[in-house]
Formats: sequence, structure tokens, C-alpha cells
Amino acid sequence: MKTAYLLNTTYFSPADMATLKDHKQLAKGKIAKSLNRLPLVINESQWVKHADRYYYLKNEGLYHFTNSGKCQWQDPSERGIMLEPGTAGRNVIVFRKNILSLLTALSLLHIKGVRHKDLSYSKKLTRLKTQALCMNCGATSKFCAKLINSLGWETRRVGGMRGKEPLYNVLDNGHQLFEIYWPEKRKWILVDIDHSILFTRKNRYLSYGELWQLIKTDQEFQLEMIPDYMGRLIDTSEDNATFPSHFTYLPDTHFKSWYREILKVPYFHAKNAVFYTCMNKQDKDHVIRNNPDYTYMSEKEWYAKYYSK
Repeated sequence: MKTAYLLNTTYFSPADMATLKDHKQLAKGKIAKSLNRLPLVINESQWVKHADRYYYLKNEGLYHFTNSGKCQWQDPSERGIMLEPGTAGRNVIVFRKNILSLLTALSLLHIKGVRHKDLSYSKKLTRLKTQALCMNCGATSKFCAKLINSLGWETRRVGGMRGKEPLYNVLDNGHQLFEIYWPEKRKWILVDIDHSILFTRKNRYLSYGELWQLIKTDQEFQLEMIPDYMGRLIDTSEDNATFPSHFTYLPDTHFKSWYREILKVPYFHAKNAVFYTCMNKQDKDHVIRNNPDYTYMSEKEWYAKYYSK
């Protein structure tokens, strides 16, 4: 049985499944495209033909078409989205202007691991049309920033480092994320697709600069899950998938403590350089010892360069 379903997100309700019914009669006279001819992301509603059935992709979000097996509506309370193992379906993302919907789609198609991190951008894009990508934070932020930028949104890659000497556990030495410039809100927004997180304070999305000020002054901030559940697919199929998501079921306070530690020294990626600032001389000496190629900027210079817009 070949079927299709719309993966559940914060922005859709089960009533939206009506848009995925067999529209064979309604589709008469309409031009339906083959799934194989569609790119990963489309910017308008589209009739598609799949397994001799017609579907109208109307709402913004991620549509997953399967080639076999039974598909269930995904309850947001479930911890994870299970795409059919062993089968290559077809993923289509409808994106016009709802950036949260796009981030949700990319988050649902991300598996924490390292198996696909070294693929080229084009190969990652091709794979994502049928399956999920298994990557670490650096590869994930780089890929997503480039993809979203290609859709007309300004993006830039950012990262953070511990303010202490490196640990043998590389997961806790640093982290990489990206920012999106949101025209409607007239500001940069920090995004962590790797952990499915947006950062807020008083229901307002934060930039990296705003979050770092809260970390620096030990003030409170909130974590908003991109899909509204604490789930994350973990790849254990190969021994090179070495990053266990040990924080998946941790209380919110523990997760925030991890961010406070891992983003102590913030930096921005440029074309051939990395620019950072820090809280004190101890942190600066730490960066000089471990990343001598990074370029230091005073806090004032750093904010003027990246947040004058």
C-alpha cells in the first residue's frame, strides 16, 4: 500500500490530514507533477501524483510519501518521528514564508550522528529528498544555513566554546548553530537545528548576542522546541555514530546549564576567518592556546560588527 502523510508539527492539527485525501475526482483538469520531478522545497501549493493517486500539497510543512507499509498520524507526544526503515520514500517541503514551519521540517529530517557529515552539499540535498541526514552540529548548521539562504533568507553560522580547557568528551567542548535574519521581526534569530531549539525570553525570540548577554549576566532564558516535543532520532547503526543525545530526557534546567557552559565564548564564521569575543582574559587565553587562528574582537567591536543592522 502506497500512502502519504503530513508529519505533525506545532503548526498543524489532525484536521489538516483532509488535504491529503485521494483527490482523484477533484484533480480532473489539474496539472499534477510527478514526485520525482519536484525539488526538496517548493514555494507554492502543488498537485502531485503518487501511486495512481492525486494529492494536493496545500499547507506549509513537510510531506513524506512512503512506498510501502502503513503510515500513522504522528502524535506530537511521541518521542521521535519514525520514517519507514529500509525504504526510501519521498520528502517534499512546502515553504512560502512560515520560517518556523521550514525549521520544523529540517529538524524532523535530522538525525544526530556523523555518518553523512562529509557528504557534499549536493549529495546531502539529494539524500534529503528521500531520507533523513545523520550529521553533527557543525555539518548540520552549515548545511541548513546554506539551504535556507538559497531560499532567500539571510543566514550566518555561529558557534560557542567552553571557557575552560577542552574535555576528552568532544561533545562538551563546543557547539555550532546558525542565525536567521527575520524581516518581519527585524532582527536575527538564533537557531539550533541539531537539538531542535529556539531561544526565547518573555515570549520573544533571541539573537545570539542577546542570549550571550543573558548568559554573561546569569539571567534567565527559555528553550522552545522547534517541533513541540523533546524527541530526537539517534543513529546507532554504525560505530562511527558516536554522539549519544544524553540530554534528550533531561529537565529543562539541566539543558540550559549545558548551553550556559558551551556558549561561554561566542564566535562567528566568516569566509576565511572566525571572529570571537569573550568575558575575561582567562577565556581569551584559552582560545589563543587551542584556536590560535581565531581573531579576537572586543565585545563592543563584536556587537557593532554583527548587530548594527
